[in-house]
Amino acid sequence: MTDVSDTIRETKFTEFNDEQIQFLDVNQTMILAHLSRVGEADATVVYYVRHANSLYVLTKNKTKKYHSLMSGEAVTAIVYDEATMTSLKMKAHPRAESDSHIRQDVFNHISQKIGDGVGSLPIAQLDAGNYVVFRLRPIEITFHNYSS
Repeated sequence: MTDVSDTIRETKFTEFNDEQIQFLDVNQTMILAHLSRVGEADATVVYYVRHANSLYVLTKNKTKKYHSLMSGEAVTAIVYDEATMTSLKMKAHPRAESDSHIRQDVFNHISQKIGDGVGSLPIAQLDAGNYVVFRLRPIEITFHNYSS
């Protein structure tokens, strides 16, 4: 049986280019699509933070999203900017972030992005356990500007 960590080690990750980094840094939400524990397609809108070549998201440990991300199966993230008609679609490998400094930094950045603190996030309204930060490392990136 293949361990999830073996699969991740064997995966060839890709990097964001400068234009993609600029796009990701001016936006703050994405649609995160994944498979549920029973194999059904599911998607949710989440706030994200970009750091280096990864995107970080916040969830709680008693949600469908948490269980899907913990499986280690690839997810798809889509960021769309209506004003510029630009989209970035990314297939990524998720993993729970273990570094407490990064977790706190992501938590703080998401709080700052939304202005009212993490308590105003939709996930904060759920009685679904403790917060968990996931790192999404890109495997494939598709980037398009549809205005031209």
